[in-house]
Amino acid sequence: MKKQKVIITDEKSLKPKVLKSRPEWEQLILKADLLLPNYGTDEALDRQLEKVELQSGKIIFLKDISNFLTQKPQDYYPLFPAVFYKEIFRLNSWTYIPNERPHIVGVWTLDLIYSRFDRTVLPALQILNPFSDIGLRLYKHFQFLNEQGKIKLIGYINDAVGLMKTCTSWYEFRVKYGVLYNLPVQGRLL
Repeated sequence: MKKQKVIITDEKSLKPKVLKSRPEWEQLILKADLLLPNYGTDEALDRQLEKVELQSGKIIFLKDISNFLTQKPQDYYPLFPAVFYKEIFRLNSWTYIPNERPHIVGVWTLDLIYSRFDRTVLPALQILNPFSDIGLRLYKHFQFLNEQGKIKLIGYINDAVGLMKTCTSWYEFRVKYGVLYNLPVQGRLL
């Protein structure tokens, strides 16, 4: 697997710095000034103008990394409605049991819902909300979203549920969803 190449360019000096390892990338995100209390200082404003070149070649500003994020987790209240999970279970012909979901449902949630955000949001959420020693996350990812991010998340969930209701199988849903939102879909093995 090719390592992600990140190039940081200071707007004033235009001197690029290449970051080659993931820990450096994590530190970069965590140091983004919108996530730190010194927001608004000259140093913070200069830092927001720094650019990051993603592996895809897309260039983003540091200030854009955290448009939807907060540094500290917000209070928990459920954002994913039960109908979202009921539809997943229906499309997979599983018996629905409230609050009991196979691990794959979490993977699909990341893939279907969180992947619709800008490419920087999910990696930043995974950094802000790391796995604990027992292999679970201490918070839900959406607890690190600001109000704007939560509004987008709810819209993405409603889009998915609306499409799920028109489908009869999980595969049919994944194909339609992938085509509609330009997400990759694995074909069926025969």
